[in-house]
Formats: sequence, structure tokens, C-alpha cells
Amino acid sequence: TRELFLVGVMLYWTEGFKHKKENALGFSNSDPRLVKVYLLWLKRCLKVKMEDLRLRVTANISLKDSVGKFEDFWSKFLGVSKSQFGKPFFQNSIQKKRYPVDKVYYGVLRVYVRRSSSLFKKTRGWMIGLSKVAR
Repeated sequence: TRELFLVGVMLYWTEGFKHKKENALGFSNSDPRLVKVYLLWLKRCLKVKMEDLRLRVTANISLKDSVGKFEDFWSKFLGVSKSQFGKPFFQNSIQKKRYPVDKVYYGVLRVYVRRSSSLFKKTRGWMIGLSKVAR
């Protein structure tokens, strides 16, 4: 639908990888529902096959022992194979952030789409088009 398409472009605009050296779609976030909407956009609007996704958990080094649990969660919640997960990335800094007792944390999930340079260029164009609304 048009709404999902626009939401997906906005999600990418806010949370997608946009470094000048990037040439493929990439996205990261810690909110499972937001990641699920992004994957729905990839699948329905961009026709990305879920097997073309590569996933990576990022977490503070203090949570190293929890990464297996994090990957299990993301795999089950998103319906993707654990074989799609790459080596986790650990931030080697002092963990200062404290999470409320009622908030469950599963690290930050980074989603890469293999062979997506043309989709990356199109998405950048859609972002530019949407930015013209603000002029």
C-alpha cells in the first residue's frame, strides 16, 4: 500500500544507513516492532526476499553473555533463520544506560540487504522526493 511505502521510506530516512561509503540498504534499531515494520516494507514494497537479509546484533560488551538470547529473540520475533546472523558487534564502553525493569532489551539489530545497491539508490531518491514536501 501507499501508506506502507511512505512509512518505509521515512523509517529508512530516520534509521537507515546513509554514510557516503554505503551502497546497500542497511537499518538498525532496538525496537522490535519498528524493525518488523521495516522488514514488512522491504518484503511488500521492495520485493526483497527474506533470505537476502543479513542480521547482526550490537550490544555493550557487558551484555556479551546475553547475545545468544538476543539472537534467539530476534530470530523468533521476525521469523528469520538464525543462520542469517553474523558475528555480533560489541561496544567496548562503560554501560551507563539503565533500562527500566519493565523494559526488555535485546540489543540493537542491524539489518543489511544483500545485493541491494539499486534499491539503495532508489530509496535515496525517494528520500529526496519526500524532502521537497518541506520546502
